[in-house]
Amino acid sequence: MSDAFLIELGGAAVGIVARQPGEAAYRFYAADPSARALEGRSFRSVAAADRAVQALPARPGRQDARRGPGIRG
Repeated sequence: MSDAFLIELGGAAVGIVARQPGEAAYRFYAADPSARALEGRSFRSVAAADRAVQALPARPGRQDARRGPGIRG
């Protein structure tokens, strides 16, 4: 069974990170075009992936309420 967590930005889902059994890293899968730059990237932890999402430039036309971790899982 894999470990998977939803990553949110401003209350909207932007991607998930998942780790397969036997793997050390989590892989990011973008659910929103604003997070495509992170697609397929590996992270040591869910928190590291969340920090990378929080560091993405704000997408025009979307209100980003960047208030800390947007992790659900």
